[in-house]
Amino acid sequence: MMNGSAIEDFLNRTMLGIGREAVRGRLSLEAIKETLSFVTADERFVSVFLGGSYANHRARNYSDVDVYAFVVDESIRWRRQFEVVKGIPVELNVLSISFLDQLLTHAWKTRYAAILRALSETMILKGEKLSLSIRNRVNGILEDHAGGTQGVERLSRKLRFSLTTKLTDFHQEPESLKAHILLCSMVGDVTSLLNLVAQGWVSNSKHMVAGINQDPSCVNLLSQFIECYTSYICGGDKDAVTDAILLIISSCGGGIWSGFEESF
Repeated sequence: MMNGSAIEDFLNRTMLGIGREAVRGRLSLEAIKETLSFVTADERFVSVFLGGSYANHRARNYSDVDVYAFVVDESIRWRRQFEVVKGIPVELNVLSISFLDQLLTHAWKTRYAAILRALSETMILKGEKLSLSIRNRVNGILEDHAGGTQGVERLSRKLRFSLTTKLTDFHQEPESLKAHILLCSMVGDVTSLLNLVAQGWVSNSKHMVAGINQDPSCVNLLSQFIECYTSYICGGDKDAVTDAILLIISSCGGGIWSGFEESF
């Protein structure tokens, strides 16, 4: 069983440059706004939101700063970038207004559904008139499909259930799909302690899957994780799952927070 110091050692190796207050989840709104000035001062961004746990006042250990910035440029759909800026881990989501229109039309029945919840629980940092319009449209979609504010929670439960049910078919799936589902989708549900790592891990999914396929020892670790997780959801030990996650990331994940960008 890994102890607290082992977890700290792991975080120090994989998230270099993150400040102490960010690690503790105690960043002030003023510090966040100052750090995000590289986004809010950029004229290309016509609307900027602060999302995630800081906007919801639920930040805990290892919470990163989620930002949603909208541009008029139609050549951009959705770009997501992870960097440590002035000691603060930032997830910057850049979306075009035209892609938002598509997203709102189809989000309820596609893999983009999760962003509805994210955009519905935000704080406006720039472009108040346009930002209010965007958030009202998002909330309107939620209300139309699920009956008011309860729809947000209902959507969240639906997404979690959809991921969890995939566990039943793991014996039939190739290792790469197991890796993608478990290592990239389920981590956030397993332990809040590794929340920051989990979000970075999701973005590194392509690299993680490739690493596992190339390393038989990682496949073995994945099998151990499946066993631990199956036990956990049946009332077993959560710490064992945390340990298995740490082992897999340490062996297969590399330096997650050196920065990463992906486009959709």
